[in-house]
Amino acid sequence: MEYDKYNVKTYYLLGELGEIEKDYKNAIDNFEKVAILDKQFKDIQLKLGKLYLAHSKGNQKKAVKHLKLALLNDPENSEIYYLLGTIQYEHFGKHKKAIRYFHQTLSFEPKHPFAYYDLANVYLDLNEFELAEKYYLKSIINNPELRTLDNDNVFNAYKISKFYKKPTYKGTILITGATSGIGKATANLFAKNGYRLILTGRRKEKLDIMRLELESNYECKVLKLPFDITSTEQIDYAIDNLPEDWKKIDILLNNAGKAKGLDSIQEGNWDHWQEMIDTNVKGLLYITRKISPLMVERNHGHIINISSSAGKEVYPNGAVYCATKHAVEALTKGIRLDLYKHNIRVSQVSPGHVEETEFALTRFDGDTEKAKIYNDFQPLKSSDVAEAILYIVSQPAHVNVQDVVLFSTQQANSTNINRNGRKD
Repeated sequence: MEYDKYNVKTYYLLGELGEIEKDYKNAIDNFEKVAILDKQFKDIQLKLGKLYLAHSKGNQKKAVKHLKLALLNDPENSEIYYLLGTIQYEHFGKHKKAIRYFHQTLSFEPKHPFAYYDLANVYLDLNEFELAEKYYLKSIINNPELRTLDNDNVFNAYKISKFYKKPTYKGTILITGATSGIGKATANLFAKNGYRLILTGRRKEKLDIMRLELESNYECKVLKLPFDITSTEQIDYAIDNLPEDWKKIDILLNNAGKAKGLDSIQEGNWDHWQEMIDTNVKGLLYITRKISPLMVERNHGHIINISSSAGKEVYPNGAVYCATKHAVEALTKGIRLDLYKHNIRVSQVSPGHVEETEFALTRFDGDTEKAKIYNDFQPLKSSDVAEAILYIVSQPAHVNVQDVVLFSTQQANSTNINRNGRKD
């Protein structure tokens, strides 16, 4: 400093030494000199904003000044928006400004857990209890450590208030195979459209995440039932122990299914055959046997089976898979003949190739290279099939759409596909 009292780097180093020694006043003084000499010095405004916020009592306005200057140099820095939101909420009590800054934080860092958590607390202060719960759920998706018994009680306490009005739903849908593909897309679409969801699948962790995501994104309630669709014991236990108010199931979506292998009949794998028959045929029968009596008792319900174009035609090396889907087609017709007299609609959806599913990956036992079967054409998306399912259930009560067959534009049937590149 004796040789060059305007040496910016020297002041910066002195400021850093002050931080190390926890002499924050000295650190701030030296960093302020850096800012005076060179406002564009790397991260100096952010550093000053953080120091004023954390170590200079009563200087929050100075913190805001430096943080806003930092934004001029780095307008997409989520940390700066988050700090500004924190100041507005915790120090100035400016809820609307805090909400704006926290949302800007999330626009640049969508998985920022503390921005969601602070939004939850802001809305709690504003007595916006359902929004508070929504953002709390989002926060614990991104940071499970934020979930505590105290937090759960705080963000759910409004539900026991005498002024709380329970939400109304269009109905309750039970979806098998809900953790991926068509099942997952249908869960999202029906949650968005005002249904309660009972989600089933073998992967409990995925069901846990889905419940949190759906309840935080939509005004819906989700009940998760982790079980193996091929086990009658597990199905019996899950359905027999449903809470009373969840037994009024309006829609059963038999979505769980799989293809395994692509071999000729003389080279087929016994285990693959057993797995397809157990899941695609027996699993559908087991869950339908448990749910249909509940519908008959109420004289109301709708069963939708996810079949396939393979249920209407056969192709080489797919004899057993095609047979299971032909069975689904026959079961759909037979179930309809048994239940129409009880005012229960029975439908099916028969799609061709569908991406955004685990179909190909499962068929080829996890071989990601073999599973790349959609690179040269545009198949259906799982959301397209979900839209067809919603269309079916949205018809007036006197209308039963018995079957919907759908392919992408580039697929004429199970074996004729235009593979000249993906078309929008």
